[in-house]
Amino acid sequence: MNSKENRYKTAFGVFCSDDKVLTRTNLANFLRSLGVSPTKAKLEIIDKGVTQFNYESAMKIYTKLSRESEPDILKAFEVFDTDCTGYINVSELRHILTTYGETFDNSEIDAMLRQAEPVDGKINYVKYSKFLKKYY
Repeated sequence: MNSKENRYKTAFGVFCSDDKVLTRTNLANFLRSLGVSPTKAKLEIIDKGVTQFNYESAMKIYTKLSRESEPDILKAFEVFDTDCTGYINVSELRHILTTYGETFDNSEIDAMLRQAEPVDGKINYVKYSKFLKKYY
């Protein structure tokens, strides 16, 4: 088993019940633990009416949603790069993540920023997007 597959199975194991299925709520937590953050509206339309998800069905949903979100990551950063430099200010990113959409708390943002490796208060979001795409 490769490291990604091991990571997926481990995440599934954390959130599944004793009968090896995820509830709809735990499906959302499972997806988020793998770096896919669907909105509540998106989750409501996923397999509408289904209340439990086994590993295979959860992975199909993860694969579909992660493919949908890959190009959006870079586009989202580009919106805030008004000078087209490939960089975004850490303070601006922190403000965005605590203010808009489904917000993050400071500990989550600190963890993200550590991975982004800011230099002089700025993040190279093209490089960071590649990191996110590779590992999440």
